[in-house]
Amino acid sequence: MGYCNLKGLDPSEHCRNFALKFLDIDIMSGEIGDEFEEKYDVILLEAVLEHIVDVDGAIKYCKKMLNDNGILYIGVPNIADFSDDLYQEFSVEHI
Repeated sequence: MGYCNLKGLDPSEHCRNFALKFLDIDIMSGEIGDEFEEKYDVILLEAVLEHIVDVDGAIKYCKKMLNDNGILYIGVPNIADFSDDLYQEFSVEHI
């Protein structure tokens, strides 16, 4: 879509390898809270927050990792969008 200088973070080495191979995105293995030296203009948490136990800590960490006037975007699933069989799609890994 024309964006450049993208970086990703994923705890899964498998997902990291997929992104490196097929998406041409620089992805690091790790988790929110790991120490990184860089700061970012935008941090995107898409379908991430519902997997995190310490939500407040994760948001504070992300804010610390933003440049001045940076943007933190958070997107979470809408339970109303799931099918009638809630547990068919809504896994127990969602906190």
